[in-house]
Amino acid sequence: MKKKRWICFVAAAVAAAMTACGSGEKAADVKETPQTEAAKKEAAKPETTEAETAREETTKEETTEEETAKAQEETEGKSSGFQTGTWDGLTFTNPWLGISITMPEGSYVFTEEDMEAVLGAGKEVMINNGTYTDTQMEMADALTIYDFMASLPDGQSSVQLACENTTVTTMGKGISEEEYLDAVSAQLLTIADMQYEFGEKEEVELGGKKFVKLSGKLMGGAMYQDYYCISLDKRMAVMTVSYVPEGQADVEELIAGITAAP
Repeated sequence: MKKKRWICFVAAAVAAAMTACGSGEKAADVKETPQTEAAKKEAAKPETTEAETAREETTKEETTEEETAKAQEETEGKSSGFQTGTWDGLTFTNPWLGISITMPEGSYVFTEEDMEAVLGAGKEVMINNGTYTDTQMEMADALTIYDFMASLPDGQSSVQLACENTTVTTMGKGISEEEYLDAVSAQLLTIADMQYEFGEKEEVELGGKKFVKLSGKLMGGAMYQDYYCISLDKRMAVMTVSYVPEGQADVEELIAGITAAP
């Protein structure tokens, strides 16, 4: 039970860091919108003639058409091929990322209820229950989607995959993997009790895809974490592997065994 609580605590800390990367800035941006300024200017306008009113209405219609086209373009970008993954025994496959990862025998796959207990669920965080359903489009609008969480046979090491919709986070628009990892690590460094330390970022290949990896340690080396980050379809996917020193060889074997999705 103590081991499971430790895994949950680490997972929750990482989740908090990811969610904090963009949501705070987004909320601040909403305080005064362009619409508010427009309303102020509208109130201060002098009366207009019928001809001027007609010209203004034509301009508004053209603007509305442009905005509609732009919104449609953004929506198509959001849903471009996005899917969550599914389990087949201990093998998890995400066709959107194009990778499959097989957990070793004796691993424990977190249920939807397990993940909700760790992460909570709601508008900003949604949880994949391992099946692809019609709710995918609703999930596509969530800020962060947790695709899976699993603990390894030692009961202290774990793997989790999360995806942030960077089209709905102010900070996330156009952000690179390196910048995103910098933001996550900065958030984690604020958790003084965890004593995080991070190394240099590097590019690695998993299942034929190029990820940016950031490695760190916490609690004076009592646990290590590797973050594998990839940007795809205006989303950022992050696989976080947490492990104790004696579990490093097993984790390296697990990562080396990641293959391209069939």
